[in-house]
Amino acid sequence: MAATGEAFGRASSWADLRRNSAGSGRRISVGRRGSSISTGGGMSPIGVSRNMPIQERVSEDIREALRHPAVVNSLVDAAEESEKLGSRDSSDAGVEGESEDEEKPGAWAATMSGLLGFWMWFKKPVGFFVTIYMLNIVAWGGMLFLLLCNAAPAMCKPTCNAINSPRRIWIEIDSQILNGLFCVTGFGLAPWRFRDLYYLLKWRCYGKQSGYLKLQEINQNWYRPGPAASGSPEAVGSSTDTAATDDIDTATGKRAPPTKSWKLDYVIWLYVLNTFFQCCLCGFMWGMNRYQRPSWSTGFFVALACIVAMMAGGQVWWETRKVKRIEGDKKEEEKKEEKAKS
Repeated sequence: MAATGEAFGRASSWADLRRNSAGSGRRISVGRRGSSISTGGGMSPIGVSRNMPIQERVSEDIREALRHPAVVNSLVDAAEESEKLGSRDSSDAGVEGESEDEEKPGAWAATMSGLLGFWMWFKKPVGFFVTIYMLNIVAWGGMLFLLLCNAAPAMCKPTCNAINSPRRIWIEIDSQILNGLFCVTGFGLAPWRFRDLYYLLKWRCYGKQSGYLKLQEINQNWYRPGPAASGSPEAVGSSTDTAATDDIDTATGKRAPPTKSWKLDYVIWLYVLNTFFQCCLCGFMWGMNRYQRPSWSTGFFVALACIVAMMAGGQVWWETRKVKRIEGDKKEEEKKEEKAKS
């Protein structure tokens, strides 16, 4: 990666290529820049070799006009003015291209910036615990996957499906550990999930706008409401809204279009279903031992809980990405301003 970044850094930029080729395509040179026009005896037209007779290149009217010095001077002035304008446009384009290239970091710089941002986030308590949590899920989930694929034949004693074989024992251990890890989010976030469900039902079922306003405040990172309207909840959160509220201060001065209101229902209900499926999984995992538990129960409820959680998280990520692309990151802009002041 370092060698690639160095090679790209040393290569000629698009602005350099445009600057170098700015004057290469000019075929007409006039006046003091090397014009072939002369006012003595025989005149040769612009860009034509003097060895060729003028009678073979121009008509009688053009030859007659070129005998007047005023006509020649006007042609020279027009050509010089055209060349000046062309060189000015070329230099302006080169400056704009250089500024755009300077604003866009290379792949290595972007990678290092991302790693630095991750390190700053990792040093915070939340970042540290989230990282450890995700690493545990990846590690124990990967081990369970390998066991289910019979990747360790030495553990199949006497057979792979024997209830007391090392393979089946470690599958049970992995399943219990993963179940405990899933309980951290499924039950740990349950109060906030049911709080959102309460506001959603308050808005949808009873038509109280206060519930909708609370949901806007809670999900302001990714949800952009339409213009507030009195009346039914359908009017308040209609998907046909075309303008955002006026109280959103953005880094770019632009505002993302309104988010369709059904996406609030979608995300909130999926998170609640994740908690529900986690309760079912815990009932089978903790209420029965591995001899009594149905073989289908663990995989079925683990799959359901993971699917609904990924669907909800994916929707929030996608909407947050769209909002950030249009509105920018205000926190990042504030940090840059603070660094510039200091």
